[in-house]
Amino acid sequence: MLRNSPAFYAAYGMVLCIFGEINDGYKFGKLALKLVDKLNVAEYTAETVTIFCNNIGFVKEPLRALLSPLIEANLVGLEYGNINYANAAAHVYCYSAYYAGEKLLAVEHKMSFYNDMMHKYKLKEWLYPNLVFHQALLNLMGNSDNPCLLKGEVYDEQEMLPLHLQAQERGTLWDIYLNKIMLFYMFDEPDKACQNAVLGKRYEDSAYGTYSISVFYFYESLALLSVFEKAFPQTHKKLMGKVVANQKKLKKLAGYAPMNFLHKYYLVEAEKSRVLKDDLKAIDYYDKAIELAAENEYLQEEALSNEIAAKFYLRNRKVKKAKIYLQEAFHCYKSWGANAKIKQLREKYPAISEEVIIEQILKKLVKILLENAGAQRVCYLTEKCGEYTMYIEGFAKGNQIEILQGADVKNDFSLPKSIIYYVEHTRENVIEDNASGLGNFMMDFYIASNKSKSIMCMPVLSKGELIGILYLENNLVPGAFNRERIEILKVISSQLAISLKNANLYNNLEELVELRTSELKEEISERIKAEKQLEEMATHDALTGLGNRVFFQNYLKELVVGAKELGRMLYVLFIDLDEFKEINDTLGHAGGDIVLKVVAERLLKCVGTYGIVSRLGGDEFTIILEDTDIVDYINITCKRIIKEVGRSIAIGENEGHVSASIGISVFPKDGDDMSELIKKADSAMYTAKKTGKNKFLFSS
Repeated sequence: MLRNSPAFYAAYGMVLCIFGEINDGYKFGKLALKLVDKLNVAEYTAETVTIFCNNIGFVKEPLRALLSPLIEANLVGLEYGNINYANAAAHVYCYSAYYAGEKLLAVEHKMSFYNDMMHKYKLKEWLYPNLVFHQALLNLMGNSDNPCLLKGEVYDEQEMLPLHLQAQERGTLWDIYLNKIMLFYMFDEPDKACQNAVLGKRYEDSAYGTYSISVFYFYESLALLSVFEKAFPQTHKKLMGKVVANQKKLKKLAGYAPMNFLHKYYLVEAEKSRVLKDDLKAIDYYDKAIELAAENEYLQEEALSNEIAAKFYLRNRKVKKAKIYLQEAFHCYKSWGANAKIKQLREKYPAISEEVIIEQILKKLVKILLENAGAQRVCYLTEKCGEYTMYIEGFAKGNQIEILQGADVKNDFSLPKSIIYYVEHTRENVIEDNASGLGNFMMDFYIASNKSKSIMCMPVLSKGELIGILYLENNLVPGAFNRERIEILKVISSQLAISLKNANLYNNLEELVELRTSELKEEISERIKAEKQLEEMATHDALTGLGNRVFFQNYLKELVVGAKELGRMLYVLFIDLDEFKEINDTLGHAGGDIVLKVVAERLLKCVGTYGIVSRLGGDEFTIILEDTDIVDYINITCKRIIKEVGRSIAIGENEGHVSASIGISVFPKDGDDMSELIKKADSAMYTAKKTGKNKFLFSS
């Protein structure tokens, strides 16, 4: 079999997928990936993996699952001199991360890094498209005066578009028009989105078989449905025909990969039902789109679905319903990092957005208090029709925070009424260290029946006016609210009053609280600084700076618990250095120390952010790899470790050479507890050492 067979198989799989033979195309793609490893042809890894991820993988696998292989394809491509596909892998990674709903800030950092690499190699077929996506992302982050114009820090469409047209750079032109369709639609200019769809359609052939085709179907359909009601009646049939044709293609894709496409299909169906006046169907489809987008972590499309649903309810004058969806849209856009969208929504819906922002302020407040104030439960009460009602409630267990409809205190038995009334009328703080034992309110029904321990209740005042009441409790220990916590609570309460009076301060609430409490926190941090230093010494290796045996065991124990809950795989690698004893014997311990430090640096380089490296002692190291179930990735990583560790090491005027024997255990296949995983990895490592060294073996 030819060495370039994997790339040919991947290309054939791509062709099959383009012509609708999805199952067979995917099989050839997976076969190509297996052949890369079987034939040991690392020089074709970048090409094979990039074709698979760009043209095949997304038809069966979650889009975000393809991101890690693309990063590895870039690294392997650079290592083996396949510069073109190394750059291609980087570009496919960038736009896939963007489409998959990864946080914009994180994607922006990656794009900047890869843009620098592409500039270095002067490969404009990858650089220009990447700059287009980078500028679109920066626009969404709020770094442009006009979010729909691709002009800013990294790209200028007014300058570059004529050059792309002249050079007939079809791929770049497709990316420009597709991004403009998306931006114009998101920023409420559907007419212009439709115009750019017409322009972009000319270059559709350059994107056949890629994920971006589905994005075009999705946004073109949404834009067409947005202009449908204002269009001339004689054009309705043509407009709807385009939508139906797009939906047919999206539905087919959703049949193979519902995690990537079904929520898109449902959102378009919701809008189609809206324009056809079938509101019940529309409501059902909106909720399905939101649920699936959230389930599959398409953050931007969860935000968009909520925003479009909010518009639907506003058209039907159901403001309360609209507020709920708009609140979720705010939250998702903020989490995504789309500051330009947040700004637009605030300007467009000032009344609703202020109410939404107040709820977000309170949610953030409760989260801060649960994390910093020693409370098990936090409540915020507001006055309504002369009576105080519970507006928001949060619990430390499970990190639950809920906006409540607001039962008034008079009819609510989940709070100590006597304390609430006292704070309301006196506007003084109440602090009870043992409320049911020695407290002033021990006869209160709630306190007596719940055997309450630590309680703190304080007024929230703005210029002397009572605007709310904060209630905190901890029934685990008496005296939970000590002096330091009380001082911090006073500062937070003061800042809360300001923030509620000016909802625009919402985004800066945490920063302002941190600023105002920094002096108090500094005192506390100084006291624990020494403890942290001692802990660092106890858990880290002084020579290499890596975690030591204690750190490794504690970290692995936590990861195993998390992996059990989330159903994820873990890989434990035990690494022993071959020929290290000879270096120690001939060049002394100082020479050995140099080798250990260099090896530590090389191991960190090999795993990057995807693994945790520790030194157990002597010449034994460990690596924990999480969040991947791709065996090929583990194989590639181990091969890179063996190659990197095996490179010569300068020791003064001498050179040292060591190699690595690696044993691997897999959770849960090789064991479901820490001890078993350590035992299996250690055993596999010794087997690798006994059977030739300088290799890696799985436990089973």
